Amino acid sequence: MDANTSADVVAEVSAAALRDHGWSKDQIEVGSTQALDLAGCRFYRVSNRARAGQQPADYAVLPDGSLVSGTQAGGANGAEAVLRSCGQNAPAEWWAQVVSRFAAVGGVMVDENAPSAIRRIRKSGVSSYAPTLQPNGNTKVLTFYSNDYERSTTYRVTATLDAAGKLSVDKTALTAKAEAAH
Repeated sequence: MDANTSADVVAEVSAAALRDHGWSKDQIEVGSTQALDLAGCRFYRVSNRARAGQQPADYAVLPDGSLVSGTQAGGANGAEAVLRSCGQNAPAEWWAQVVSRFAAVGGVMVDENAPSAIRRIRKSGVSSYAPTLQPNGNTKVLTFYSNDYERSTTYRVTATLDAAGKLSVDKTALTAKAEAAH
């Protein structure tokens, strides 16, 4: 992909969304998610104007110009590519945003704007909902909470990026019994 101009990038993201979702060109809107841009990775979110309630599609352009989709086959492959390319010195919150958008976790990362999820987390005995990123040798372990509003379920998500760059993601529905031990 020629990532030299913003117009080229938007055109490539639009084409990917058309291909990936079968949406028509006049239905899509591509927006930059600049708050996530880091270490040469640029992020975009595509929504379908005709389907207001549908989850937007996430895309990232890596420093080498390749395009990564949040709907890539293989589940965590998109997140792996983004984390390996741009996540070396990134904070835990950035990692959680990438994993929640590109690893098919379900729902959205819990932050200060999710009071019902925060109450559910605290009710389970956990005092902090903030993402944590712990090194374990050459492996990095991310823990965060994701909330699926449609199912009214909050999940504890653990994502592990091993030394070989392979990402594994586990999620557990929050229950007082399961979370009280954490």
